[in-house]
Amino acid sequence: MKHSRQKSKPEQSQSGLSKGELTKLQKAVLEAVLLGKPLPGSTQPIKLPDLTFILRQDNVYLAKENLEGRITITGAPKPVQIVPIETLRQKAEKQGDIAYLQFRPPAIKAGTVHLALEGKIASADPNRKPYGLSTVTLSFQKIGQNWELMTQPVYLAA
Repeated sequence: MKHSRQKSKPEQSQSGLSKGELTKLQKAVLEAVLLGKPLPGSTQPIKLPDLTFILRQDNVYLAKENLEGRITITGAPKPVQIVPIETLRQKAEKQGDIAYLQFRPPAIKAGTVHLALEGKIASADPNRKPYGLSTVTLSFQKIGQNWELMTQPVYLAA
């Protein structure tokens, strides 16, 4: 009995979301927040309430943790640097508090993807954990071949 080999496909979850699609969604969320672009399925930009804390520095820092792939944002108001949280913590100890953005782990269920982008501050005090600023939570669903925003964004302020 012969066994046929299947060609390898992009890694997908039960929702049909590939890592490449997740990276595209994360990039779209960042562009919506930093550039005021609407997300697929919406006409309104995302307004992270504490974005001013993030933008008052020379760079926009994005934590590397929970990113699914390489993301480049062109045209952001400040250069975007993707760095590990530990690097931000060390930098904050030397230079003072540093505000940054971080994605929470995505929640992927039955054809939907829930992403949360939060603002945080790495403290200059090495004994203090990062503390939160505002968070935007977004829910996407796949319509045809595209992922689109399915509900209005939910904003949480710290």
